[in-house]
Amino acid sequence: MATDYARVPMQPRRGREREMVSCVALSDETPTEHTKLLSSSVSHSTQSRALLMAQLGQVVGWYELRPLLGLALPLVLSSTLDHVSAVVPVMMMGHLSANTSKEYISAIAMGMTFLLLTAWTVVWGTGSAMDTLCSQSFGAGQATDLGLVFQAGWLAGNLLLAPTMVLGIFCKDILLLFGQTDDVATLASHLVLIMLPILPVALFYDLLRRVLQSQNIVTPLMGVSCVSVVATIAINYVLMFHTPLGYLGRAVAVVIMALLAPLLLWPYLVQSNVYRQEWKGWDLHAAWTLVPEVLHLGISGAAMQGFELWGISIASIVAGMLPNAEVAISADVCMHGFRGFFHMLYGPVAVAGSVRVGNALGYCMC
Repeated sequence: MATDYARVPMQPRRGREREMVSCVALSDETPTEHTKLLSSSVSHSTQSRALLMAQLGQVVGWYELRPLLGLALPLVLSSTLDHVSAVVPVMMMGHLSANTSKEYISAIAMGMTFLLLTAWTVVWGTGSAMDTLCSQSFGAGQATDLGLVFQAGWLAGNLLLAPTMVLGIFCKDILLLFGQTDDVATLASHLVLIMLPILPVALFYDLLRRVLQSQNIVTPLMGVSCVSVVATIAINYVLMFHTPLGYLGRAVAVVIMALLAPLLLWPYLVQSNVYRQEWKGWDLHAAWTLVPEVLHLGISGAAMQGFELWGISIASIVAGMLPNAEVAISADVCMHGFRGFFHMLYGPVAVAGSVRVGNALGYCMC
């Protein structure tokens, strides 16, 4: 199994922190019957203690910085590569036809916006619940719970996905209801219908990522992203430019890559101790007992993700109502594509911080 220096992050830290605390601990004199009730040194002692505790916090903060960066930097690279995999095929669609490229780009933009506001909100919301539960389970040293949490997350996620998949069937009508042109709504609905069946697999892989991230295992995920970005560009190029699929090749490529990503991660899972220690087989009865907790956290996470994504996507929907809708949507999707690269710099750092905090909370509760 690949070794991460942050793989077991909490055990050595407590001893180190105790040493630091012992170095800065203040020793006040033992009070006796001759000790004054109001000592003139109380204020000075309190200020000194506060100052030294602040210095201790800085020392502990620097001690935590190394494992935090070790977790965050691979996630930054992995997220950036995943974003490239999403942006480059859209650029390629702009070269499909001199007459209809704007319609194709608008269609993929509206289709992905629809999925972001429905299905992907659920996937990422369930993932946020997994971040909380898995990181605390790992910090508490309860590795076997990770397998049950994963099963509960997949069950809860599919329960939440089912209504969004039904909405996807009526994608065209919903887009028309929001003022989109008939051509764009029709093309977008074709893309969405192709991608709908693969959503449970996408949920499966996202939850698998969360389980590994909670254990500070990110190198295999970075490797999968490196392979995926090359495969995505190649598959999109072949399907869009060298088959009769045309713009539909983008949706077919999404399906292929959703199936390929777990397969790329499978060799690591089989050969590592992670698989043997944490997966004891399917236990749906035990997993169902955790589903309410996952749903509680997942719905809250989905709501937070939804409000953020809906706020961003309003611009795309409004762009589709303008006189030159295709041009406006194409410009909007290009802007959001480049804007996403800035999110890749701070988003993974926030995920890494959340994982480390969850590990610490779990360790303190064990």
